[in-house]
Amino acid sequence: MFVEYLMNSYKHKYSIDNNYLSVVSYLFDYKIVEKLLIEDNQYKLSFSLSDVFLIPPVPNAIDVDYQLTYQMESDFVTRFVECKKALGPNNEEFVLEPQSNGSVKFILGDSSEHANKIEFSVNTDFQGFPFTALIFPSDVMKEILVANKNFDSAILKVNEEGLMAIEFMEDDIISSYYIMAASQN
Repeated sequence: MFVEYLMNSYKHKYSIDNNYLSVVSYLFDYKIVEKLLIEDNQYKLSFSLSDVFLIPPVPNAIDVDYQLTYQMESDFVTRFVECKKALGPNNEEFVLEPQSNGSVKFILGDSSEHANKIEFSVNTDFQGFPFTALIFPSDVMKEILVANKNFDSAILKVNEEGLMAIEFMEDDIISSYYIMAASQN
């Protein structure tokens, strides 16, 4: 079923010649496909496959309870983007650290003690006990914020398992993004 979907998908996307198509898969001892090779007259595609059990579980993005909710303001975008710029291009992560007073601290900079950091806090709606700090990719967050900087309203929600959902409303358009935490701090 998966191979059929993949073949149909790549025939459409890459216009693979229908006259000659070869599909080869290498099997492990336990009947797990390790490599998928698709070849025609012009292209040779090689895909490395993985066992589903090797991929860490992620929370379901549809039916998830968010413990932290923040009604985003336009100055948040400015602060985040300016902090990211100030730290330079090598800053790849930020820490989201819920506080016991209901606020959340955004810490931009490498998680090591000796690294340069910039932090700021925002007030949030928080349900339940604050969860442990989560590390998210700052480049992804910056790109999302810059692409949606002219929003009419926006909401940022975070689940204790590490799923961040951001929803922007502009005119009649709703843009939704999901970011998975890289790890817990």
